[in-house]
Amino acid sequence: MSLVFFRFLRWLLRLLRWATATEIYISPTGSDSIGDGSAARPYRTLLKARNVLRDTASVAGARVWLNDGTYELTSAFALTDADSGVSGDPIRYDAVSGANPVISGGSVLDVTWTDTGSGIYKTNVGASRFRQFYVDDVRATRARSDWLLVYKWEPAT
Repeated sequence: MSLVFFRFLRWLLRLLRWATATEIYISPTGSDSIGDGSAARPYRTLLKARNVLRDTASVAGARVWLNDGTYELTSAFALTDADSGVSGDPIRYDAVSGANPVISGGSVLDVTWTDTGSGIYKTNVGASRFRQFYVDDVRATRARSDWLLVYKWEPAT
């Protein structure tokens, strides 16, 4: 058989694999417990989508579609070589057309702010630990001092 035939056969197999590729949808308003990963009933988390793909036999060329919104991570989200697909048919994580998903390790503070004067505000964040602080999507300066350097921050007991 000719080399052209084998190239055509390889192209045809890739086309068939692409046509039957697994697609999983996730949304911040979805559900990991009752969702099925479809566009109509998406999962909620990246972790659920990754684990479903790991448990699926044929994932070459799979695609995870992220809907608009913020995906809050409460722990590290790790992808390994098992989550990469195969050469020529990688697993891809993409935004749905027109969506602007945000993957965030941060959390929203539901607190009451008190104006202490001179444009300085304060609030109680309890035992929360954080190193960065954003107000209206702009990184803000945390309270600090030139004469005090904190090496380790532990919540008070």
